[in-house]
Order: sequence, then structure tokens, then C-alpha cells
Amino acid sequence: MSLKTCQCCGAEISVASKAKKYCSEPCRRRAKYEKDRAWLAVNPGRNNECSRKWRAENPEAAKKIATTAYKRRSQRRFEEKNNA
Repeated sequence: MSLKTCQCCGAEISVASKAKKYCSEPCRRRAKYEKDRAWLAVNPGRNNECSRKWRAENPEAAKKIATTAYKRRSQRRFEEKNNA
């Protein structure tokens, strides 16, 4: 096995695969987040375009996601109202 450096935090990692770039799941998520933010900065309107297109192609899934989000927000408001 060889040693590599994590591309996110710089920690030394021992890897069996050449494809491994990050030492842990949080580092991998952080790197993906930064990569996504950089893409959004370069392509400002493209995210809305892609989202609209996906929603048009997947109406049932989009409806389910929206319903779940609405229920979650409603539950949070209900709990805040009762706890206050």
C-alpha cells in the first residue's frame, strides 16, 4: 500500500486504490460541495435551467419532494408554536 495526501484536508492516507482522493466521508462531501459551488459561480443561470428541466421530466418525483418538504416545514412550525 502507498501513502497519499487527502485533497481536502491534507492528511496522509494509506490507500489500496489509486482512485481514492479523500481520507473520510466528510472530506469527500466537503470537496463535492466546493466543486458544486464553483460550478454554480461559473454557470449562474444553468442550475435553474437544469432544475426546471428535471421537474418537467419527473413530475411525480418533483411533487413527492415538494410534499415532503412542505410537511417537514409544517411540522417544524407546529413544534415551534407548541414549544414557545
